[in-house]
Amino acid sequence: MAPRSNPSERQRRLGAELRKLRVRAGLSGEKAAAILDADRARISNIETGRLDVSHNRLYKVLREYGCPPGPYFDTLMAMAQERGKGWWDEFADTIGPAARDLAELESRSTVMRTHNPLKGTLPCLNSPGRSRRSAPAARASA
Repeated sequence: MAPRSNPSERQRRLGAELRKLRVRAGLSGEKAAAILDADRARISNIETGRLDVSHNRLYKVLREYGCPPGPYFDTLMAMAQERGKGWWDEFADTIGPAARDLAELESRSTVMRTHNPLKGTLPCLNSPGRSRRSAPAARASA
């Protein structure tokens, strides 16, 4: 399979996590390639998200990199199993890669968080203090 030119955010993240684990384990790209019986270019393409890694190979790599079983291990395994296929693939010719990437990310979200940088910084126009301050001015002008 040829390396993809536009990896999704999921693919880039999985690759970045694998690279971080490899470096933490003190392994070179060549040693990682030997673990998978592959060449250095394949490891580089996996770590940049341009190539997928099979479930069995990922399991082997994670064990060799010293990743202990647990939530992190399970999350990385799940990221490799999800191939990013969904409803957005039907619209590949009409929506761009950024929109498809967003659709893939949102389809796997479990929590929604919001951020309101203005909350608490602007006084509410209907606040009781504002009413008291403006009531004497309204009576004086009447």
